[in-house]
Amino acid sequence: MKLKITLIVVLISVFSWSQITEIYDTPWQNIYVNGKFIFQKFDPVHGTEIWASDGTTAGTNILFDIVPGAGSSNPNYLTVIDDVVYFQATSTNEIWRTDGTSGGTYTMVSSGLNDPRDFTKVGSFILFRSGVNNDRKLWKMQATPNSHEQLSTATMVDVSSFHRLNNSNVLFNVKISGTNHWEIWRTNGSTLSFVADIDAGNANIQQIGESILFNGELYFSGYSTANGYELWKTDGSTSGTTLVADIQSNVLGSTNCANCASPSNFEVVGSTLFFEAGNPLYGPQGRQLYKSSGTGATIVKIINPNNNALIEHCTSYNGKLYFVANDGENLKIWESDGTETGTFQLTNNPLGETLYSFGSILNKIPILNNHIFYNKIINANGYEVWKLNLSNGENSMVQDYNVGTSGFLTFDYFVFNDELYFSGQIEGQGNNKMYKLGQEALSTFDFEESNLIQFYPNPTSDVVNLIMENNFDYKVEVYNLSGQLLPVRIENKQLDFSALSQGTYLLKINNKQNNKATTLKIVKQ
Repeated sequence: MKLKITLIVVLISVFSWSQITEIYDTPWQNIYVNGKFIFQKFDPVHGTEIWASDGTTAGTNILFDIVPGAGSSNPNYLTVIDDVVYFQATSTNEIWRTDGTSGGTYTMVSSGLNDPRDFTKVGSFILFRSGVNNDRKLWKMQATPNSHEQLSTATMVDVSSFHRLNNSNVLFNVKISGTNHWEIWRTNGSTLSFVADIDAGNANIQQIGESILFNGELYFSGYSTANGYELWKTDGSTSGTTLVADIQSNVLGSTNCANCASPSNFEVVGSTLFFEAGNPLYGPQGRQLYKSSGTGATIVKIINPNNNALIEHCTSYNGKLYFVANDGENLKIWESDGTETGTFQLTNNPLGETLYSFGSILNKIPILNNHIFYNKIINANGYEVWKLNLSNGENSMVQDYNVGTSGFLTFDYFVFNDELYFSGQIEGQGNNKMYKLGQEALSTFDFEESNLIQFYPNPTSDVVNLIMENNFDYKVEVYNLSGQLLPVRIENKQLDFSALSQGTYLLKINNKQNNKATTLKIVKQ
């Protein structure tokens, strides 16, 4: 008589279960030069200072103790320019630089500034702003210490952040003294030139908002009293600064922009500019996906017909746009080729599942080797890292890193040297750390292999029996949740758990013939 066994098999992952690696115990920024990540880190010996890492724990070290001892220099506004990171330090009044080495970390400006920020290269100069809010001046320096000088004139009360037109020209907003009015100017680092005043109503609102380069021109969300925030473009000249599309047709004007289109989340895919914009025809906020070829703008698809689609993380990849949007049910990952029929969701996320955001550092969807990585919650596992295969549309968990229903929150992803780096937090622990996911995450294992393997009892108090429904040669290993290989005796397809303490263990079974593997969870009572 053949024994029939009914089993519930819990799969930990369809991947090698140990791909996620903790790098160091601090969150990170996407700042790297000369093969090293540059970031600020606190420890009780040095305070908060500038550090570097090559992506390994051993290769993570402090670069310079700018304020010696436990005091902090609080590095901020880290910006990469020509393989050098420029940053603000020491009570917001100094500028430092580093190339990722201790010898290449030193002061650029030690006095005379107030909160320097927004470092931007133009020509052979590095621009930055210095001053207090509503009273910031334009400065420049070269790549040598103590070469700084103020560039803005006495009539320029305030300047805003920079918008690069090309290697030789940067645009910015300028508030003119005596008028409390903003205008658009440009500089090459040597001279200042007026570009345009697109707001004849003279409202005290900066005229250039979010921007992107497209077809050799700067496209931006531009403000005027007559139209509110709409889509504009400029080639850096007065005549070449024009309104591309008045999506809201806001002829009555709106100084508080309650009825502005306010284009944002720009992304260029080939010859198409994608962006999100508001239209009251589609709900109170009505923000939907739009596109432009440079003349006018049209809606791509009404994703949420009753309200804001919350479009964000727009990312260009292989001639397609990938983004996150809310269709009225919840957030999902979408793909678009610029047509209505070619714009569709890639993840379902039914009620009970939630798609977690990608974070704010890059504001892009992380895509590595034709896979999207993201964080999602399901009841059985909590928040964990998932991946979406763009070749076949399959969604699967990468690893149940925090085993059980408690989650592992991940965000601020960045692809570097064909590996995925990100910040993560074990739910309930409250501190963010840096992790990476290597290429092995793309070597998926076959679910069919698990159907050929059975085991019982589970939970167990001593012995676990294995049934292999083929004649292949298997390698069987038992690990604890920390990844340590345990000396469990395996004989005649029986695993002796009697010497192990109570808890959850991982059983990894590898088919030596086809190199397919399955990782299973076993509970010791």
